[in-house]
Amino acid sequence: MSEPIFPGDEELETMLREAKDLKASVSLRAMGTNRMLGDLHLAGMEPGLAIHLLGAKRRDLLPDEGTMVTLSIILGDQVVSLDSPVLSPLEAAKGDTGFPPVLRLAWPTRGIELKRRRDMRMASADQAPLVGTLKAMDQSWAVKVLNLTETGMGLALPASANLPLRQQVQVQTTLPGGALFSCHGEIRHLMHMEGDALPTRAGVVFWGQPGEGQDDLRRFIQDRRTDRSHSLREPEELD
Repeated sequence: MSEPIFPGDEELETMLREAKDLKASVSLRAMGTNRMLGDLHLAGMEPGLAIHLLGAKRRDLLPDEGTMVTLSIILGDQVVSLDSPVLSPLEAAKGDTGFPPVLRLAWPTRGIELKRRRDMRMASADQAPLVGTLKAMDQSWAVKVLNLTETGMGLALPASANLPLRQQVQVQTTLPGGALFSCHGEIRHLMHMEGDALPTRAGVVFWGQPGEGQDDLRRFIQDRRTDRSHSLREPEELD
C-alpha cells in the first residue's frame, strides 16, 4: 500500500476540478466490504467542506450518512484514492423523479493515495479465479489465477510446486470469451496458506509484455473493473 500524501486544500481543489472537467470515472467502496458503486463522476464541491458526486440512481442502495468510504478517481494513468465519511445527500422533493440524488462526501483530511492505473489488480474475493497452467523446471502444475494486472499476477499453487523465489516460470490461462493468455515471468513473492487445497500463493512479475493475448488482457481487466463497479447496484445492504 502506498503512503498517503497531504496536498493543501488549493492543490486538492485543482485536482478535483481537473477530474470534474475531464468527466473522470469515479467509484465508491464502503470500507470493510467489497460493495462498490461505480459509473459516478464529480459534480462539484464545497471547497474545504464537501465533494459532490453524480451518477447514482434513486433505486441504488446508497451508503448511510456517516459511513466511511473510499473514493477512487481514474485520472489519466493514475488512480487517486481518498477516504472520507458520507454526508447527507442532496435530494429532490419526494415524488420528483426528474433529479437523481447528489452524493456528498466530507472534504478529505486523511490524505490521498496515488497509484499507477496499470498496477490496480482486477479480481477480488467475490469474483471467480481463472484456471491456468504453470510451467517451470521441466514440470507443469494446474494453478488458479487469483488476480491479474498488465504487469503481473497472483497465483494459487499446489503444495507439489515447491518453487523458489526468483524462479522463472511460464503461465497460460484462458480468459473469459476463450482468448488464450500466455506470459513469462519471475516469482517475486511466496506465502503458505494452511489448510487450502492450493496452499501456496505466488506473486509473478512479467518480463516485458505478455507473449500472447495482450489486447485480450486489457479487455478482460476493463470488464472486471466494470463488474466491480456495478456490484453495489444489487439489492444487498452495506455492512
